[in-house]
Amino acid sequence: MAIDNTISLSLLSLLAVFPAQAVPTFTVTSPAQHASVPSGTVVVQFLAQDFTLSDQGQTHLHYYLDADPVTYHFYNGNTREVFYRD
Repeated sequence: MAIDNTISLSLLSLLAVFPAQAVPTFTVTSPAQHASVPSGTVVVQFLAQDFTLSDQGQTHLHYYLDADPVTYHFYNGNTREVFYRD
């Protein structure tokens, strides 16, 4: 008696659904866009979502103030360090 050692495979389609990566967002919450602010110290509040603020050499924010072409760097959401790159 001959033994049939062949294996019949059925094709199985798999659909893997992975959650979409969140896109980081940045929103200035105060002052309002196009607001007139007094001269002197102005507090700017913002909300960063799906983004981790870290120390120097890691993830951080770059931003410009008015017409100044040099960037400011905002590090570490805990200590709120701001550095001006001249």
